[in-house]
Amino acid sequence: EGTLKRKVSTSNSNIFAETSKLTNKKRRYCEDYLAFGFTSNENEDAPGAQCVVCNKILSNSCLVPAKLRRHFETNHPEYKDKDISFFKQKLESLEKSKLFMSKIAKSDNENATEASYKVSYRISLAEEAHTIGESLIKPCAKDIVMCMLDQESSKKVEAVPLSNNTVTCRIHDLAADIKKELIFRLHLCDAYALQLDESTDVAGLAVLLVFVRYNFNSSIEEDLLLCEFLQTNTTGENINVAPNCTSSHCILHRHALVVKNISPSLKNVLDEAVQIINYIKTRPLQSRLFKIMCEDMGSQHTALLLHTEVRWLSQGKVLVRLFELRHELSANLMDHKFQLSDRLTDFLWLSRVAYLADIFTKLNEVNLSLQGKKVMRKTRKLQFWISSVGDCLPTLNDFLEENGYKLDEDICSDIADHLRDLYTNIIKYFPNINDNNNWIRNPLSLTEKPVSFSTEDYEKLIEIASDGSFSDWSDLCQSQEYSSLSRRAIRQLLPFASTYLCETGCSNYAAMERKYRNRLNAVPDMRIQPNIKRIC
Repeated sequence: EGTLKRKVSTSNSNIFAETSKLTNKKRRYCEDYLAFGFTSNENEDAPGAQCVVCNKILSNSCLVPAKLRRHFETNHPEYKDKDISFFKQKLESLEKSKLFMSKIAKSDNENATEASYKVSYRISLAEEAHTIGESLIKPCAKDIVMCMLDQESSKKVEAVPLSNNTVTCRIHDLAADIKKELIFRLHLCDAYALQLDESTDVAGLAVLLVFVRYNFNSSIEEDLLLCEFLQTNTTGENINVAPNCTSSHCILHRHALVVKNISPSLKNVLDEAVQIINYIKTRPLQSRLFKIMCEDMGSQHTALLLHTEVRWLSQGKVLVRLFELRHELSANLMDHKFQLSDRLTDFLWLSRVAYLADIFTKLNEVNLSLQGKKVMRKTRKLQFWISSVGDCLPTLNDFLEENGYKLDEDICSDIADHLRDLYTNIIKYFPNINDNNNWIRNPLSLTEKPVSFSTEDYEKLIEIASDGSFSDWSDLCQSQEYSSLSRRAIRQLLPFASTYLCETGCSNYAAMERKYRNRLNAVPDMRIQPNIKRIC
């Protein structure tokens, strides 16, 4: 009985398989069908017939002469007696229209893709949310095109893909292309310099930024190399593991350390000034009343500035604004039982504030001059205005002349001690420049052979100095005659002087990954100019 059931089951399966083969059998197009007015739809998976008159496509089951003739006699009776040459002409017209439409569709798709990449890149540059493409940019673009051109052109804008996921993918493609190009350039370099720093984002992750400086096409370029998350420790020993490298401390950080050292008497004045400012700034009602008083008194400013420890430039600006609004502050705090209100009428206290305002302003000027892509050393300038301090304290001098007072001996002693400490710290954190590299700074003024030079290198250097056509060491890299000397010079010029790029990069990263975007992977958004044509 079991054997019989298996035989019956096998027999049924065979019948089902044969039936499936018959059912799945596909009809084939025959070239003779053109006499009935039909051509092939060129679909190998599901062959069908396309009418050369109305362009309608019939299914595979209709690929029989009777059904094709029925369609033609029913829908195009006026052409039923036409010769095959007529249908060949119709076929040529159909093929030309297909080719034309395919070119238009291809061109539109390519343009829409390129536009999508360009808009995504601008979204990344503006540090905006990726959803802004579909929610704001596309509707605005459609409105502009409709008003300036026509509705048909506005419909083409709709074809540009700008959804949140699409923009994110586009930005990732752009970043990958930039990274690939940068790695290619670095492989061509003899040496490069790295600038790195880390910061913590709103999600509590430690972000490491690394910028690279390298020689490319006779110029020194600076690009973002890496923006990644650190899983464990963030100390310099854990980050910088390259064994054969030289390193230097950021010139901006060293300048900040110079400013940190201050005598107790001046530090006490600075702290009290900050307390006075906070008494007004941290109370909205007091801030509004103080603004009204400043407007009534015709003051130049109507608000104080907050001091922030991590913002190194705030000390000078805060103290200058406080000193300029000292009369307004005194009048405002007269009716309040504030313990430091009498400081604004104390000559000695105001003298120290005036000095601090002047000296921190000068330090701020030096700090700003050290920032940017072209960093120049200012140690000589620092030494100059410290040695001629009388010309560098305009606020204090004007205050003394206005009140007809002479500077108190205790204040003179505090200023002298502070300047001496400042000068000592400058020498400590900014040592004298090594004159062994003077040949790099000015090869035309060369008078004797540097200690580390061989006779051959020195002769090449004399030729460069005597030639008179020297412009830049990067240009000489292209010359085989001076290539070794130029590479030696560029190795000394490549290192970064400061972490300025990392500081601004961390600010940009923080601006992108805000409170409501704390899950965003902002790494691709930090990249530089991509090659959009190549990506498309």
